[in-house]
Amino acid sequence: MFKLQKFPLNEITRWDIIKRSKSESPERFQKQKFYRAKDFDNVDFQELFENDTFTWKSRVGDYIVTISFEGAFANLYTKVGSWSGKNRWKRIDLHLLTQCLSKALDDEDLYVNCTCPDFVYRFSFWLSQAGGKYGVQQNRPPKVRNVKNNKGFVCKHILAVLYGKRWVPAAAKAWLNYIMANPEVAEELIWG
Repeated sequence: MFKLQKFPLNEITRWDIIKRSKSESPERFQKQKFYRAKDFDNVDFQELFENDTFTWKSRVGDYIVTISFEGAFANLYTKVGSWSGKNRWKRIDLHLLTQCLSKALDDEDLYVNCTCPDFVYRFSFWLSQAGGKYGVQQNRPPKVRNVKNNKGFVCKHILAVLYGKRWVPAAAKAWLNYIMANPEVAEELIWG
């Protein structure tokens, strides 16, 4: 018989970040609605197809937010892997890709980063401890701001990207454009 672990695994999802920010820092959570992501063309789709990692950087306000998660390609493969016939890549549409991205964003572990000073000096260490920081991990706890870790995990720029998911259809459109521009790559990587 096995024994349950005393401590949970270090995994953090979109909903964990949103719930914690909403309860611990309602003022910051409300500020997120004034920010929107701007760019959708800087996704490495080759990495998405080969490693199933969706990594996207976007300008939000004056800063760059990075989001990375896995599972979008696996979701796509689950839905279209059994398709047969010539030019089956043409049947992939925007709605299907939006569903795949949205499901992966909600269900899979999420890694985020922001270049704003608020994130760097307040949240970076605590998010590293939770296992959700993208890029170089922060090993030193903050000495002045958010010393007790009672402000949530992320800044308002990251919350703006995570909360509404307004960017998902635009990212799916960029993914669809990549598939349409590179049908042989999609054909080989999806159906082998």
